[in-house]
Amino acid sequence: MSNNSSIVRFLKSPSGLLTLLLFVWWILNLAQGAFMELTDDEAYYWSWVFCRGTKGVGLEWGYFDHPPLVALGIWLSSFLPGTLGVRFFAILMQPLSLLIFWSLVKPSKPTYKDALTYAAICFSIPALQLYGLLSLPDAYLLFSTALFLWMFNRIERLWTYAIGLGIAIALLGYSKYHGALVVLFVFLANPKCLKSKNLYASLFIALLLYLPHLHWQYTHGWPSFEYHLMGRNRGFEWTDIFTYILSFLLIFNPFFDYHFFQGLRKEKDDPYRDEEENMICIPATNRWMTIGFFLFFALSSLRGHVQAQWVLPVAFALVWTLFNYTQSNEKAQRFVQRTAAASIVLFVLVRIVIIWNPFDFKGEIWNNKEDYTSLATLADGRPVLFTHNYTASAKYTFYTGQPAYTSAVYWNRESQWQYSDLDDTFLGKNILVSDGNRNDAKVLPLPSSEKFFYQEISDYHPLRRLEIVAQRIADSDFITYKMSILNPYPYDILPDTTRPIRIIMHYYISQNVQPWTAVPLTDTLKALETTEILCRFSQRKDIPADLQPKGFAIGYNSFCPGENLKSIDN
Repeated sequence: MSNNSSIVRFLKSPSGLLTLLLFVWWILNLAQGAFMELTDDEAYYWSWVFCRGTKGVGLEWGYFDHPPLVALGIWLSSFLPGTLGVRFFAILMQPLSLLIFWSLVKPSKPTYKDALTYAAICFSIPALQLYGLLSLPDAYLLFSTALFLWMFNRIERLWTYAIGLGIAIALLGYSKYHGALVVLFVFLANPKCLKSKNLYASLFIALLLYLPHLHWQYTHGWPSFEYHLMGRNRGFEWTDIFTYILSFLLIFNPFFDYHFFQGLRKEKDDPYRDEEENMICIPATNRWMTIGFFLFFALSSLRGHVQAQWVLPVAFALVWTLFNYTQSNEKAQRFVQRTAAASIVLFVLVRIVIIWNPFDFKGEIWNNKEDYTSLATLADGRPVLFTHNYTASAKYTFYTGQPAYTSAVYWNRESQWQYSDLDDTFLGKNILVSDGNRNDAKVLPLPSSEKFFYQEISDYHPLRRLEIVAQRIADSDFITYKMSILNPYPYDILPDTTRPIRIIMHYYISQNVQPWTAVPLTDTLKALETTEILCRFSQRKDIPADLQPKGFAIGYNSFCPGENLKSIDN
């Protein structure tokens, strides 16, 4: 009886009211998550787990693009059918994140008005609306950030909180790599924490928990760090800076920006610090999180495009600052409440449009089932090989249950597909290949009014895992390389006049990858052996003679090849 009365008292409290509001929001997100089609990235992360070829379910300690927490969440959600089998666990993270953060934000004696104000702010932030719905790494980053802040604030109370903090730091790293910025800026905002022995114990625990991922990176050649630190560089463009600043102002609700920055400016460091009850200096933490993230990714925009959601942890600084600011400013509180009401109505309308699509919009969250079912009808059981889109193959398999694979192309980024051997299972089969050469390709009109360009290939033999070691040979008339080509496949690769195999040399010019020239393969590549051949590429007059090639790719004339270069000596 006492337990029931405790539950009733809780539900009648401000925290109980907030819990009820978040529960309703969670149910609405579940409903939309069940009816809304997958985004490209969601399908791609799903493929990490369920499109693994002979390896079965692909839960690993790392993946090419991101740490593995999003894949684990999708695997845990897979007991449900359809899109909820991808999104369920991510959707669950949203109310948990906001409840954890409420315990930091709320006054010592919260009122119903406080709970409603907190909920209104959270519900009217576009970033929190979006990343409480989609199964993306950012949903787990938000949860890990809230958990980290909550544990950090209690680290000196009991040693068990030090263990919890270590787990939270590891979860930040397993969510997204820039979760490390959350830890860095919180430490910089609260330098007294560096005197805490519990903090160093937490860091040690976090490192132990993160070692399996670091081991995966080491054994795979550190692909994620190379991709994020260097692979996305494309040089300076003014549009990247302007786009980043604009997205930073819009993603957290532009109508809140003025009061948010006013709150940051007027908020003074705490006049008292009860070290047992309040480890976090709230104003300093909010400033460091906001300014730190903004400046870090502003600098990143100098070398390429910055995605809006990369600054997502700033949402907590905004909520915290706005909530505190409205506590002492009645006018600001009324403005926030009215803005929140209008924003929530707008978001409800947007969600309705997304689900029912009355205006027949085209895009990645519409017409997927119809388009890919049409393609599957054409394929008639034949596997489909996509050569230009690492998400299309994932969506095709998700919506049709039929096999598909994405083969890298030499001018585009690599992806997690390179670690799957699914294309090996296509050996000897008749397949469809998406083809960018639209002049020679066949065309399938899709229900969405898009067109699918393709080639039909019989007796397909993959070439993706061939490895080239190239050495430049002096030659005044040609660009000549001696190549050692390892064929790891259990079959010979033969020159074929009906379907020629080409070796393409390509290079960087004006920050783009361009084909230099190609030569036909005239030697048989023996199974499981290394074959040495001499390749003489024509010298092009429009290319500087001293320009070094980026690499070499081997493929059929009927579709673009991927990168095969292992090492090159010029």
